[in-house]
Amino acid sequence: MVTRPAHPAARPALVIAVAAAALNLRPGVTSVGPILGDLTAHYHAGTRAAGLVTAAPVFAFALTSLLAPRLLARNSLRAGLFGALALTGLSLAIRPWGDLTLFVAGTFTAAIGIGLLAVLLPVVARGGDHTRLLIGTFTTALQAGATLGFVTVVPSAHLLGGWRGALAVWSLLAVVAIAALWRSPLGSDPMIDGPAVRGAGAVHPPEAVPAAERTAEIGAVRGLRSMLGPEPESGARVAGEPGRGAVVAGGSERGAGVAGGSERGAGVAGGSEHGAGVTGRAETEAGSAAKSVVRWVNPLTVLRRTGTVPLAVFFGLQALVAFVVIGWLPSVLEAAGVGPAAAGGYLGVLTCVAVPISFLAPPLVAASARPGRWLAGFSLATVAGISGFLFGPAAAPLLWSVVLGAGLSVFSLALTVITVRGAEIGRPLELSSAVQGFGYLIAAAGPWAVGLIRRLAEGWAVPLGVLLAIAVLQTLVALTAGRSESAAPRHHSTIDTPTERR
Repeated sequence: MVTRPAHPAARPALVIAVAAAALNLRPGVTSVGPILGDLTAHYHAGTRAAGLVTAAPVFAFALTSLLAPRLLARNSLRAGLFGALALTGLSLAIRPWGDLTLFVAGTFTAAIGIGLLAVLLPVVARGGDHTRLLIGTFTTALQAGATLGFVTVVPSAHLLGGWRGALAVWSLLAVVAIAALWRSPLGSDPMIDGPAVRGAGAVHPPEAVPAAERTAEIGAVRGLRSMLGPEPESGARVAGEPGRGAVVAGGSERGAGVAGGSERGAGVAGGSEHGAGVTGRAETEAGSAAKSVVRWVNPLTVLRRTGTVPLAVFFGLQALVAFVVIGWLPSVLEAAGVGPAAAGGYLGVLTCVAVPISFLAPPLVAASARPGRWLAGFSLATVAGISGFLFGPAAAPLLWSVVLGAGLSVFSLALTVITVRGAEIGRPLELSSAVQGFGYLIAAAGPWAVGLIRRLAEGWAVPLGVLLAIAVLQTLVALTAGRSESAAPRHHSTIDTPTERR
């Protein structure tokens, strides 16, 4: 074995820490929609300002996703988790108690913390011995947090004396998560703390990465594969970077080892001039925080060289639809005669539907030879749900919410495809950063643009018609985004820098 198994007693603490942290990923955003009318009335703001409030988090998600590899290569995962939770909690606690500028700024900084959490949590969950359990906990808690934000904000406003307290109270989730993280080993596993992120998101010359750290990197990919299916057979290649050609020879007569394909090819367990066994000292070094100089790689280059531009476009379109729904659907329902509390309840139903789907469907998508069909199928549910709210919002809002909730769960399926493709090319975090970063840039204009169209059109028919057209386009792009060859490295090229290519 190249990694140390986690102690069984650590499992409950890990699950609690992941769940508590993941609960922070949505309430700070989803709780705004049901009380958006009260908020804009308080600030004497119009539809344009409301669109800015709903768009600010998406811009922050884009920024954080694009910068994540560079940030994570310079800090340990555990430190990143604490910092992200602290920023999220502080921002949510402060933002309701000032003017509109403070509210938008607080929303933006909270979303930076949330975005960093969204990048970190899947990495730490996939790197250990309880991958299936932690990934399931992560996706379920994420959807549960979104439901809490929708359903409880209006009752909380009545209980706490107004919308300010109802929004500020979500900062307590960050406090709980920090306490849970403090009592758990999450993010400190030597297999994933630093080296895995360094191998996945940062860019280093092959000779700069010690053998023990390469072993940790291979272990992180194998940990991911354990969630998606059986581990590779004896002598099977674990998808990595050409030139570093990591081959896991588990079960061979020579024993488990890593054969580095670089100029200085570091071997593990076999030993070489530059190789090193996995000793206690090496494990300690592998578990330390990553402190290295990062050579930035243009995310556009990542997308182009891995052929994942369609995947980034699909991710952006589905995120655009989702954030428009989160930000504006309560207003659509209220305009149709539905009360604020009921409107928030329908959004809660929408996210509740996504919880079991997000837990059960990703393994099926990961094992599918044509994941694009799954993406397109759930996107069709999005088309059907938006059509219902467009042509009869008050006729059957519960039905439309259930159908649209099933469609919006395509988010978890998109993350699954990104994860699988990233493992195939040996750069999971780097690919995830590029796809999500540019996807969120596409999505960021959605909430603001819909608000502007609604103001100009003086109604919801035109904005919902535009959203329906985007959902149809999303369905078409899904077929291309899910193709296996769309994420395969072209001509086996690596995502590297000039320094690496020398």
